[in-house]
Amino acid sequence: MEGAKREGLTLTELLIVVVIIAALAALLFPVFQSVRERAYIAACSSNLKQLYNALQIYEEDYGELPYIPPGNHRYWEDAEALERVHTAFYYAIYPYVKDHSIFICPAYTGPLYHAHPAYCYYKYYYPYAKWRGYPITSNLVLLFCTSHAKWHEQFAQGVLIVYRSPFLVCLMDGSIHLVHGPWRHRREDVPFTYP
Repeated sequence: MEGAKREGLTLTELLIVVVIIAALAALLFPVFQSVRERAYIAACSSNLKQLYNALQIYEEDYGELPYIPPGNHRYWEDAEALERVHTAFYYAIYPYVKDHSIFICPAYTGPLYHAHPAYCYYKYYYPYAKWRGYPITSNLVLLFCTSHAKWHEQFAQGVLIVYRSPFLVCLMDGSIHLVHGPWRHRREDVPFTYP
């Protein structure tokens, strides 16, 4: 009598298949995460470029970039000053882009502030630089985004420096760069420039 035909997998074979799938998933997960981060950076760069182009058209129409004095040395830490600067920036260039999603970085994972329609997730540095009287050069940062950044700690001359890196910057000349390292303008009273 011939042996009965076996159907399906044994428990051992099933466990081997599960282990192989788990190992492949563990190997591929960092690759997928890296690809997703690069896609976010590409989309964010595109948003920054569109905002830069809108600012250039605004400047052609009005002779200068949107400006409202922040009235605070580090206005991005003052919620009221930050809202004032961002609201002025948003309403000045929204007619040139006509898409609110351009003002939101795709990598941003925090709460969306739909209650305030003019909220912008990109930092508009130009008003701060002009208010402080910094020279407006081609390597001065115009806009920057920290949504891609992770917290880092670094000791320098016995001082703990906590910063976020990497982040994207759009310079006055329209070039966009991914910057790694501490935020120089946070620690020193110098213009935020790149490099």
